[in-house]
Amino acid sequence: MNDAPKPALQDCTDEQYRLLTENVKDFAIFLLDTNGLVATWNSGAERILGYKEPEIIGQPFAIIFTPQEIVNRQPEHELEIARDKGRSEDERWHVRKDGTMLWASGVVTPLWDGAGKLHGYAKVMRDITERKKAEAALAEANQRKDEFLAMLAHGLRNPLVPILNVLHLLLR
Repeated sequence: MNDAPKPALQDCTDEQYRLLTENVKDFAIFLLDTNGLVATWNSGAERILGYKEPEIIGQPFAIIFTPQEIVNRQPEHELEIARDKGRSEDERWHVRKDGTMLWASGVVTPLWDGAGKLHGYAKVMRDITERKKAEAALAEANQRKDEFLAMLAHGLRNPLVPILNVLHLLLR
């Protein structure tokens, strides 16, 4: 039996962090500086968003937002919420390097030091476009079912109207 203490999370080395961010491919994980500029970029972010690390480092993270959200200052708002509330969570459309859209779930977390100084932000996001498409297809199928049932009910009622009218006259 080994009674050696287990390493604490704070003992995580730069190498372990590098291995984590390089090997997690289903999530985009990147750091932003205090101005919202991309400071790090993992292989998952490259796979999901299409930018290679050298071309995205130093760019505003607003680059992954839709033009309308940029006009509405959504990237800045996301950082403000994270800074003020401790996190900012969302599900929204984002834009890949090639201009295609993806529906992503993400969270931005501020990075504070022990003295309470903000050092930047961490952004973790996941591409859930396929789930969004499946939900839309299901909603559309449900709408078509409702329309069919309404037409069926209408079609069944209409032939019965003359019969009901005759019965009503006979019973008077």
